[in-house]
Amino acid sequence: MVLEAVHPHPSHPGRIRRLEWDAADRPERYAVEVAGTSLGPGLSPSVAAAGDVLVAWREDGIVRHRVAAARAAADAATA
Repeated sequence: MVLEAVHPHPSHPGRIRRLEWDAADRPERYAVEVAGTSLGPGLSPSVAAAGDVLVAWREDGIVRHRVAAARAAADAATA
């Protein structure tokens, strides 16, 4: 997963955007809206929360993939 920061005008810090790519072999890419991109003390609470949401989404995707792979292997073993 690739995470990018975007700064549209007007900005809604913490809004998550999924970036679509044509190539099927590219990783999932997301962008989180930020209020600014200058160096500062760190992430705002809303942007940090969006990062937590994205991590949870990725973890759920990994679990779903593992469950599907295990089911496929079990089906293949019984076929």
